[in-house]
Amino acid sequence: MKIVALFFLNIILGLNLTAQENNKIIIYEDANYGAAYFELDSNWQARDSYSIWDNKISSIRIPEGTIVIIYENTDFSGAHKVLDKDWQALEKDVSWNNKISSIRFLDFTKPYGMIYHCYLQDGTEDLWSRTSDFVLNDNSKAFFGVDQIKNPFIDTVDMSLIFTMDDGNEVNAKIIIDGNEIFGWIQKPDGPKKNLYGHLVDILSDNYRPILSQSEINNMPISTVKNEQKEILTSTRQYQYPTANYSEGVRVFKTVNFSGESRYVDENWSFGDINNDDDFFDWWRKIKSIRVPRGWAITCYSGENFSGNSIQITGDWVPANDPKWNENIKSIKIVRKGIEDYWGNLLNPAVTVYKTVNFSGESRYVDEDWSFGDINNDDDFFDWWRKIKSIRVPRGWAITCYSGENFSGNSIQITGDWIPANDPKWNENIKSIKIMRYGR
Repeated sequence: MKIVALFFLNIILGLNLTAQENNKIIIYEDANYGAAYFELDSNWQARDSYSIWDNKISSIRIPEGTIVIIYENTDFSGAHKVLDKDWQALEKDVSWNNKISSIRFLDFTKPYGMIYHCYLQDGTEDLWSRTSDFVLNDNSKAFFGVDQIKNPFIDTVDMSLIFTMDDGNEVNAKIIIDGNEIFGWIQKPDGPKKNLYGHLVDILSDNYRPILSQSEINNMPISTVKNEQKEILTSTRQYQYPTANYSEGVRVFKTVNFSGESRYVDENWSFGDINNDDDFFDWWRKIKSIRVPRGWAITCYSGENFSGNSIQITGDWVPANDPKWNENIKSIKIVRKGIEDYWGNLLNPAVTVYKTVNFSGESRYVDEDWSFGDINNDDDFFDWWRKIKSIRVPRGWAITCYSGENFSGNSIQITGDWIPANDPKWNENIKSIKIMRYGR
């Protein structure tokens, strides 16, 4: 989030940051910026003539340089989230779909304070505990807990703030400002360095000075960042997800053992056009193994420009072991990019179906309703028709499987991993799947 990084420089270095003249946002009824829409250029509540918009917003267009805060209630109260770029209530923010009742614009001309709730890693990857808040004010002051940070060093390359006990601070620390979040480490006296994570919970219209002591924070609940994402780490219900990062991408190899010469594929790639593809001679029909990172999905094609036979892959695969695919891949389409947080936790899991009973081998993601009984409209008809033998259902998800096309016939709701091949009633008899709940 570029504008928040600019705020960081503005606050610490005393730069003059002003709002752009065109700060109108556009609210939309549907995701993907569709259906009914309405322009806003000032604080707004879904009241009176605007009540028809109450709990109806699914996406927002936000121009560069504008920051708004969305709220679940009118009167700018309840759970809220800071936005500084185009936004949709999808994936990790799906819980906000049709939940917005007021929107507040940040006024750059008035004093403001940025408050981050912070957590320290407690010895394992999953367990985090609340620690002191990190606060930045527009009067060039920064606080960790109730103590003002003394003599901070500002690294403008990675947008970090570094301070030490040698300068009279309570801790040694490096805090990296990354959009709505902060990362880094904290070292208390005579203690080891611990990973730090913080999320921006509010931008207040005054020079906020923290007053919550560490002893009071220590009495707050200890929770986990990874396993309690539906729960708010404090009673304020203002938790936001760790920063989403794309991993480097799918990697293809010229050997069967995922080694040797390779290249990344992080966008659709048709390497059958000798005139337009620099890799034509290097990779033409030479792919023998493919690493597909967690959360990613690709479709491989036997023809150029995504034509011919196809197969969807969601994990590592050795096409050289399959006579049908050995040296016969001519294009690859990215179906899904795995999104991971700062610690490598997958933020966009999905239901995965397999053709074996042990959750392995050929698979595909199912993250939207899927009826694979229509030979005219379903590219996967021949690949998946009555072939599902095991299903992974991530934590928090729920699906309904049907014995008929288009969500008809007998049905069963599944909320965890399941092997339909073990049930005579369902073995090779699933023809459509409906997503009932997305895990968040």
